Amino acid sequence: MHEAQHQMTAQDPPSDAFMGEEPSEQLEPQNHQEHLLDYDPPELFNKNYQSLKAELFDQDPNAQPFVIPGMPDTAPLADKVASVAGAEPGTQSEFFASLNIDEWEEAGDWFLDRFGDTIKALKNVRREKRKAARAFEDEIEQRETHVSKKRSVMNVAMGGMKSNGAAVLQGTPGKKK
Repeated sequence: MHEAQHQMTAQDPPSDAFMGEEPSEQLEPQNHQEHLLDYDPPELFNKNYQSLKAELFDQDPNAQPFVIPGMPDTAPLADKVASVAGAEPGTQSEFFASLNIDEWEEAGDWFLDRFGDTIKALKNVRREKRKAARAFEDEIEQRETHVSKKRSVMNVAMGGMKSNGAAVLQGTPGKKK
């Protein structure tokens, strides 16, 4: 009989003893469904279709509004997003979870605008860097041209001094050995 207990086939459903739960601890499907509803069943059954249809698709009627300390609820969304942008990630998450789909898209536009501003600033800095590098290279080129001209003038002058010195030395007697 001991062997019979160990030989469980794949067709046997697991019993509550194997699951470690009492039957009373298991969720009933009806209770589980109630947690998925926006309204309690009696309240839902008393609502008419038009009022349900008028509600926003992504609105959670049980959600508490997100309150930003020191900012009125009537403040523009851009101000709210800017205020929350520097907050801790948990606070940001709560804020964005409280937005409806239109506000979510508007907040996304705000972020895209800030990102665009950052990219424009980066582009302008890169242009200024290239402009400064170009000016530096132009200055180096001017100095090199000036030095080359001076070197050329000095080489001509040295060549003249060399030939004049050679001419002077031709008339002098050589050393005796």
